[in-house]
Amino acid sequence: MKAVILAAGHGTRLWPLSESMPKVLISIGNRPIIDYVVDALVANSIKDIAVVVGYHKEAIMTHLGDGSQRGIKITYYQQNRPLGTAHALLCARPFLDEPFLVVPGDNLIDRQVVKDALEASSGNVLVLTRSNMSSEYGVVTTHGKRVVNIMEKPKNSSANVISTGIYLLQPEILPMLEMELSQGINGISSAVAKNLERIDLEGVMTRGEWRDAIYPWDILHMNSRAMDFRGQTVLGNLEEGVTLKGPVHIGKGTRIRSGCYIEGPVHIGEGCDIGPFVSVFPGTSIGNEVQVDPYSLISGSVVYDAVSVGSHCHLSRSLVGRNTTLSSSCHMDSGPAQIVSGGNLFPQEDIGAIIGPGSHFEAGVTVRPGIMVGNGCRVHAGATLRENLRSRTEAF
Repeated sequence: MKAVILAAGHGTRLWPLSESMPKVLISIGNRPIIDYVVDALVANSIKDIAVVVGYHKEAIMTHLGDGSQRGIKITYYQQNRPLGTAHALLCARPFLDEPFLVVPGDNLIDRQVVKDALEASSGNVLVLTRSNMSSEYGVVTTHGKRVVNIMEKPKNSSANVISTGIYLLQPEILPMLEMELSQGINGISSAVAKNLERIDLEGVMTRGEWRDAIYPWDILHMNSRAMDFRGQTVLGNLEEGVTLKGPVHIGKGTRIRSGCYIEGPVHIGEGCDIGPFVSVFPGTSIGNEVQVDPYSLISGSVVYDAVSVGSHCHLSRSLVGRNTTLSSSCHMDSGPAQIVSGGNLFPQEDIGAIIGPGSHFEAGVTVRPGIMVGNGCRVHAGATLRENLRSRTEAF
């Protein structure tokens, strides 16, 4: 069995994170999303994998390499323009000479999802799951096992069975995709939906874990689920007086100074310097080379690589992009908010701030719940942010 990972998309709705990196490399639980996909395939003995790249392709290829370190073979195909998933799949046409899996590279999945597809009885399979956000996906109707309708992103639908975008397909389906592409139908789902009377497509409800990060706040919701380790793993250095409670991972070269309290699930990467007297609460991941100064508190947040958090800072349900500096006494408290993104409002019951990479916050800055700050922004001392900031802007 072969597999094709679709990893060419921009992920524009994940702004500001996706402005400078592809969605598939955004970390959840301190691991790039695409790593979960590769692991799920390898766990099912799928070792011949094609990856279709486009946006920031060099970063993806550098990260995955040729697969030899994982005991697999990775072949790359390039999609030069973002023309949809059917077009992306057909970019790998020379690779598709036997039955193959199609897997989005930007979904958080486990081995069971792939196993469910492989164990289906039909030649063509679509993996299904249930979601309360069906308006963001393709809603699927089945008759028995057969898929009889796929409705893309319906505005008003009470149905909750959706397509994961994961397919097991036979090479014989490729001419149909080529025909539909020639008529301007660029998505796999749309092409398949148009031809369901001619295609025997089985819908399989997965028993596994499937999550899709559409918006930045989805990463916060998914982060705790991704940290599924048990027990404590301490590879760094703990000073006397450190308290660890529950599942906590501390990476190599990381120093946790005296008086720190860390309650898992928490994942702290390598080369960090935390404390003294820092509190880290459940659902938090902290990347590599992060510094957190004394008396700061981080709860339910995602802090990416090379971030500096000054003393007496408070981060709750917040996301901080890599290479960002928070000077002392910055506050990003969480609460209910109406997030503005792409001209739409998204109500959130408990959300903090979303900060893009490379930003600098001077001392005493407060960011109100649900505020999004773009890449490379500068916020001056004592400012309170009540509105989103576009990238490379300055606030006083």
